[in-house]
Formats: sequence, structure tokens, C-alpha cells
Amino acid sequence: MANSGFTTRTCILDDSPNRVSKTSAGTYTATLWVRGATSGATMNLRLREMSGSTVVGSATKTLILSTSWQPVTVTLTVQRPGSTALDLNAYVVNVGMLATAFYADDAVLTLG
Repeated sequence: MANSGFTTRTCILDDSPNRVSKTSAGTYTATLWVRGATSGATMNLRLREMSGSTVVGSATKTLILSTSWQPVTVTLTVQRPGSTALDLNAYVVNVGMLATAFYADDAVLTLG
């Protein structure tokens, strides 16, 4: 993800439209392999249970990026199965102008 603009921005990788449009009962686990363009940025991997635009539940895992590939994992237990969706995203805030924030690969979302 990169900031191609001329102001500091949040760079976000989002699963739009949501990968899980109707949740099942249980705990979802999301794993993403990431690395920074440079070391030191703080990346967040977030799972949110959504009812329309209302957040029902949320879990976030924070990771300090290095230039080596590393996995980040977050889990969320569904509160309203069958009536909510899951939103998965990874993001870095305050990315400098014309900078690359992070690289991502091998996203996996499981229920179990």
C-alpha cells in the first residue's frame, strides 16, 4: 500500500466488499504476511463485526514493521451470528508523502 498523494495519509488494505457477508457462530482468525518498505512503521490488522454501518465487535493486532516478511494474526468471536458481516483491513497511519507504507501477501481468514 502506498501514499501517492501530497499530504500525510492513512494507507489501508480493505476487503471491500466484505469477504464474509453473513457471519457464522464461532471465532474468526485472520492472518496476513506483511513487511514494511522501511522499518519502524506501526501496522494494524483489524477484524470488525458489522451490522450495516454499526460496529458490533472489533479486534485489532498491532505490529511494528520490519523489512522482513512477518505474519500478523487477529481473532474475533462473533456476537451476532447470521445477522452481521466481517470487515477485514490492514492499515498504517501517517504515511509520508509519496511513500510506500507496507507490502502484504497471503491473507487467510478462517472460522474455527
